[in-house]
Amino acid sequence: MLALLYQINRWVGTGILFFVMVLGRGETLAQDAQASRPADAPPSAMEMLAAYDLVEPWVRSMHVPDDATGPEVVGACVTLRFDGRVVGIGTVFGAGKASLPESARLAIAQARERLPIVDDAMYAERLRLAASQITLSLEVAGRGVPVEAESYAQVSMGFDPGIDGVALRIGDYAGAVFPAEMLWTSQEAGGALSRLVSGMTGDATLAMKPLKELREGADVGVLRFRVQHLAQLKPGGHPEFLHRGGRIVPDDAVRTTEGLRTWMEGLASYLIAQRDVGVYLPVNDVVRSGPTPLQRGLRMYALQRFAALNPDSELAEGAREASGADANRILTAWDDGVPVGVPAIALLAGALDQGLVVDDESAVRERVRKALFEASYSIESVPDPERPMVLWGLASLGEFERAKAIVSVCRQTDSPGDLVGRMPWLGWAELRLVGDSELPSAVALREMRQTMWRFQLTPGDVGPEGGDLVGGIVFTRSRLPLPTWQASRPLAFTATMLGDPRLTGSRELPEQMTRLLGSLRFQRQLSADESNGWMYRSPERWRWGIRSAVWDQQMPIEASAMALLTVGETLSSLDRLTANQSVKAEAAGGE
Repeated sequence: MLALLYQINRWVGTGILFFVMVLGRGETLAQDAQASRPADAPPSAMEMLAAYDLVEPWVRSMHVPDDATGPEVVGACVTLRFDGRVVGIGTVFGAGKASLPESARLAIAQARERLPIVDDAMYAERLRLAASQITLSLEVAGRGVPVEAESYAQVSMGFDPGIDGVALRIGDYAGAVFPAEMLWTSQEAGGALSRLVSGMTGDATLAMKPLKELREGADVGVLRFRVQHLAQLKPGGHPEFLHRGGRIVPDDAVRTTEGLRTWMEGLASYLIAQRDVGVYLPVNDVVRSGPTPLQRGLRMYALQRFAALNPDSELAEGAREASGADANRILTAWDDGVPVGVPAIALLAGALDQGLVVDDESAVRERVRKALFEASYSIESVPDPERPMVLWGLASLGEFERAKAIVSVCRQTDSPGDLVGRMPWLGWAELRLVGDSELPSAVALREMRQTMWRFQLTPGDVGPEGGDLVGGIVFTRSRLPLPTWQASRPLAFTATMLGDPRLTGSRELPEQMTRLLGSLRFQRQLSADESNGWMYRSPERWRWGIRSAVWDQQMPIEASAMALLTVGETLSSLDRLTANQSVKAEAAGGE
């Protein structure tokens, strides 16, 4: 008999199961299984392939033999998906040789109940066919490392999202939440630990008490562990080793114009398809929220800008149509008395400048002009982040005198570094106002760019597990840097700066191009591809969408819009640089 006592996993929230309790002396969780390795090292690649080869036939036969055993491992998590949906998940922690068969047995039992097949005379054949279409995700845990934390917030701060799993030991029982589940549920370690407390004790009120209080006077331990992860990306596919639920995007993915154009067109396709979406959740294929006027405006402007830069592309017409639809939705809301906000009105101005076609365009232009003038006359009452958009909107409409009257207020900051938060709108507005003339703010804009690069993550900042974070920008040097999509706002103007000789001289080009492409690599890392698709549904909807972070699968529409603007500006700058080089070459040849 296996010395194993488990609680049948329960479906929670999105229909997921999250822990089992394992009987065994608690101290063994953090010691013998992998004593020859570093404290938190997971199984080797060869060991992981052997584990997968053991589990996969059980999944295809939908049966684990009663006498099945496996290698001595700390724990395992088997997740089964059918048609993109989770139909079974089995998690075992601290069970040694029982870990693989028991986790598979749990997942298969749940899948048998939840697969959409009829229980009749053909059940066995239908089950066999369904099993062949199941995708398998397998995580095997390394040794647990004790975590000393007095609060759930401290637990989250000490974990690397998507890399570390969290385990809870209460006496002789242990439960765990593995990294992949935290990835596709967008859950931090502290929240996962709180769930374990509630589930393992059967008392939800205990999870609401401070962790310090739970640990005082009780035999309770919190552990961190790392895993090796293999998953099928599609039914029948070979297993792939995954890092934080995906693959690390190589530098060369963004170092050719062909690669950038493919990405740009992918982003445009994603935005065109995402009508009436504010935040999209690809894991469940649901729209979490409809668009705010600002989100709709950013999608509108990004697609209109794409169409203006790529008028002959196959996607241009679709981009113009989608952009016009967003504009009319904003205008309709405005007509109905809905406060659409100054930023959305400024984005209308920018889209009109790019050739946006709307009903009664002259009337719309005049209405937008009046609204921006009104905002400019009370510019100091406009929130700081919105002021540059008023300036940019006026400049986009050609209202240069009115724009120049407020430029000093829009530019006011405590330091050049604060200009980062005003981008890209302030930078684009100032370029509009001076045309081809000298740029008075060039020094401040260069300093702003250098400030931003000081917070660009390097391999030394993120360590051996953080290769997917390299190039991201975070305005902190904390132990655990966490870059998100937000850096695409200043990056959009940095991309413009690259092609402007007033802001990037020939001697600066190599460094600036390397820096920009490094950050584009990180943004490309956020763009969903087939390596993330193992945890998503409806591939025709999520592909190329920008996630909030590498550990947060939510896709805010503004993240993809800003990425599209950034890639478009990068390609425009590269085209300008190429044209300038050609002119210089012709001039040299003429001499």
